[in-house]
Amino acid sequence: MGETVSKEQLAHEAAQRAQQEKFDTALAEAKKQRELEEAMYKRRQAEAEAKKEAEEFKQQQREADLKEQAEERQQEIERRHEHRMQELQAHEKERREEERRRREEIEKRFEREQEKQKREAEILKREREDAAETQREILREMHSRDQEHSQNMMKLQAEMHKTSLQAQKEKEEHKEELESSHMRHDQMMNLMTQQLQIQKEQNDKLMQNLGDLMQQFTQSRNDFLSYVKEKPESDIIIPEDMQETMRKAKEDLKLDTANCYNFAFVGHTKTGKSSLINAIRGIEDTHPDAADKCLCAFDCLIIVTQDTLGKEEIDFAIKSLKYNQPIAFVRSRCDIVLHNAKLRKEIKKIDQQAIHSYISQMTNFYIKEIQRTKKPELTRVPCFFVSAYTLRDLINGDEVEAVYHEKALLDYIKAKSQFSRNNVS
Repeated sequence: MGETVSKEQLAHEAAQRAQQEKFDTALAEAKKQRELEEAMYKRRQAEAEAKKEAEEFKQQQREADLKEQAEERQQEIERRHEHRMQELQAHEKERREEERRRREEIEKRFEREQEKQKREAEILKREREDAAETQREILREMHSRDQEHSQNMMKLQAEMHKTSLQAQKEKEEHKEELESSHMRHDQMMNLMTQQLQIQKEQNDKLMQNLGDLMQQFTQSRNDFLSYVKEKPESDIIIPEDMQETMRKAKEDLKLDTANCYNFAFVGHTKTGKSSLINAIRGIEDTHPDAADKCLCAFDCLIIVTQDTLGKEEIDFAIKSLKYNQPIAFVRSRCDIVLHNAKLRKEIKKIDQQAIHSYISQMTNFYIKEIQRTKKPELTRVPCFFVSAYTLRDLINGDEVEAVYHEKALLDYIKAKSQFSRNNVS
């Protein structure tokens, strides 16, 4: 019995100790939890204080920035105000200077007006004196004329009787003159009718000639285009002593004379080179494929001239002839010359007759120009007078009002190309 009680007591004490240990453990954990919560609370407080301090620092920084910006704005306002004041002062200075100039100008104008009035007064005084003198002179002359008139009246009365007799005779003669005048009027009307008929016949003939010229050009155009579109039958024939010169020229200019025809157009700027090239190709000057300002020559060289032959054109032609280069002079703006002549009322209209007359005058002028150069070798070089725009319309098959040397130019270029390639004799 005593052992049983002792075991129960031991078990109870063990249970109490276990319970006490659990309590102690729970108490220790609670203590640790409390310490942890206190640490977290302190850390949150520290973070809050740090955040508060950061906010206060940012607020102070913003206030400092705002203050600095306000000071900068104030300085900018002061600078603008100062600049504005300077502008106003400068403007005021200019205004005062302008007023001073105006006052001076008004004073000078007033002085000029005073001088002008003074001169006008002097002129008026002289005119009055001259008028008075003239009036006295007129009175003297009138008195003299009155005396002369009285004498003339006496003579006139004597002559009137004589005149009345002559009037009767002249009346009879006037009748004969009137009949003669009617006859001359009828003759003049007949002559004008005949002239109008002749003018009509001439116009009809010119239109027929224009049609014939158009037909001839169409054939030349077709022959020329067919010739240049085909591959050359042979290369350009040159003497052996010029072989190296030809080779170097072909290499420098990148020319293919064996498979292509090469025609050069040279001259001063604004002489119509590009317009002439584009006209032969049948395209507008503004076309994207319009000719570039370049030089490539062999088959034939066209020198586009100005109103007169310049030194450069003459030297270029002579040098080309030394290399046996076929060349020709061309005036490509003849239509502009005739248009200006029409504006100056030198011609009434631009027709085939006016063009023939112009070409005849310019041909004679060209001959004199060649003689002026004292270069006899240039007499072998022809000169063609053309209109680039007329040539373009003819190439495209469009109607034109008149033609120049377009057909002759194409025939010459083709013939010289054939000759240089030994295709014709």
